[in-house]
Amino acid sequence: RLSSSATIDIYDGATGEQLLRFPHPDDAPAALAIHGATLYTITSSITTLKSTVRRFDISALTPVIGLSGELAGYNYSSLQVAPDGSFLLANENITGGTPRQLDADSLNTIRSFEWEGEAYYGQAIASSNSDEVVLSWGYKPETVSQNIEARDAATGALRRIGYWPDNPDFNSGMGLLPLPNNALAYLFVNGI
Repeated sequence: RLSSSATIDIYDGATGEQLLRFPHPDDAPAALAIHGATLYTITSSITTLKSTVRRFDISALTPVIGLSGELAGYNYSSLQVAPDGSFLLANENITGGTPRQLDADSLNTIRSFEWEGEAYYGQAIASSNSDEVVLSWGYKPETVSQNIEARDAATGALRRIGYWPDNPDFNSGMGLLPLPNNALAYLFVNGI
């Protein structure tokens, strides 16, 4: 659970029991992700225009701070761990922001997904089997709906481009969720 403080609370998903509470070492995290007993956080600094990704071992009562790494950009709002734990995806919360794929072990940037021209990438997510990075992309929201592309998670090579069958309301889109067999759920403010 995140709040505006630098305190992190971890709860049992089945019982609701609080398992752990600890102070984050610096500013309040903008996003977090958990894979097994590993917690990843990202904090942003408007002063330096950079962000810090941190890794924690939360298997014991007292979390152990692990590796940290620095990213360009300061407005990250989501962090996802691939289902197999091999990489992270960090998404900036600004139009034209750059989604980044990070190595889960070293926290180094594997690749940045940057679009040239008028279009831009939106959210990046890992596929349910961790072999693809799926990105939504499009133009500014006046007239063109977003489309999607699947890229190989190991190489970044383009595998497929998909086009939404109708024109979803860009402004009410909340994000994508991976489903088995290369399927996606597109979440909106008022539906799926």
